[in-house]
Amino acid sequence: MTKNDRFSTIVVGATVRGCAAVSQIPGALMLSSQVHLGFNWGQSFDRGHNWRDTVPDSAAARELAEALFQHNAVVDDKLCNPAISFLLAEMALRYQWNVRLDVSLLSISSNRVLIRDVSGTTEYHAQRIIDARPAYPNGKVLTAVFQGESDLPEQNGDGYTIRPGFWKDQYDLKLQLSADCTWQDARKHVARVMADLKAKNIPLKLALIGTCFAENRFANAIEEFNFGTRMGEEA
Repeated sequence: MTKNDRFSTIVVGATVRGCAAVSQIPGALMLSSQVHLGFNWGQSFDRGHNWRDTVPDSAAARELAEALFQHNAVVDDKLCNPAISFLLAEMALRYQWNVRLDVSLLSISSNRVLIRDVSGTTEYHAQRIIDARPAYPNGKVLTAVFQGESDLPEQNGDGYTIRPGFWKDQYDLKLQLSADCTWQDARKHVARVMADLKAKNIPLKLALIGTCFAENRFANAIEEFNFGTRMGEEA
């Protein structure tokens, strides 16, 4: 059965900028195939940079930035990534954002989104649809966490860097990939990095891999939230 619903604005994608857009538009609906708000930071290990130099340009952005610092989710200019999804979920509940997560996006046009979830198929219509899904104009970045000894120097290789991470004795990999790189190909690139580390006798062991590609578009999540705020204000 197909149900029909109409909204002034639909935001597709629960990225940080998608959350920002929804925060600016009363009555907007967010639809996402993901299960976490802000997943593009929360499910990667892109720690960001220049956090304290980024000026929030809306009340919602200031609230998010203050919460990140108050909860020590940003320390030494590095993000503890899962925290951002938790804090955005708190904001969604507090301000009653209209959010539907974990849906299958079947088709998207200029004023229509067709989705499927456990209750069936729903056709949503809107005067404007904002596509806030991840995009990779600068290529994809695979992020991962390695475990190793303390005080290892930064490592640089063919298309990758490894720097000290958020936690003690952990190191973050950022591996630059092409925009069309698949997860299958990305795993091969990770294997190449591990072989390179072994050849250099660098004592690092792979611990975790981010479950989404980083976008390499914004210095940090507050900068992206500012971008999403402007998307919402233009709606």
